Amino acid sequence: GTPQPIVDRLSAEIGRIIEAPDFKEKAQKTGYMTTPTTPAQFSSVVHADMARWEKLFKTAKIEPQQ
Repeated sequence: GTPQPIVDRLSAEIGRIIEAPDFKEKAQKTGYMTTPTTPAQFSSVVHADMARWEKLFKTAKIEPQQ
C-alpha cells in the first residue's frame, strides 16, 4: 500500500547505496553479493521463493507453529 513515488525513491536510494564501492567491498567481505533490482523484480523473487518454500513445507509436512 506504499505510494508508488515513495517506492520509487526508496528503490533508487537503495540501489545507489548498494552500488557504492565502499558498501560493495564491505558486503563482499562478509560473503554477500549486491544485486540491484527494481521493486517489480524484487516482488517476483519474493513470490517465487514463497511458492518454493510452501511446496517444500507441504511435501515435508511441516506446519507453522501457533
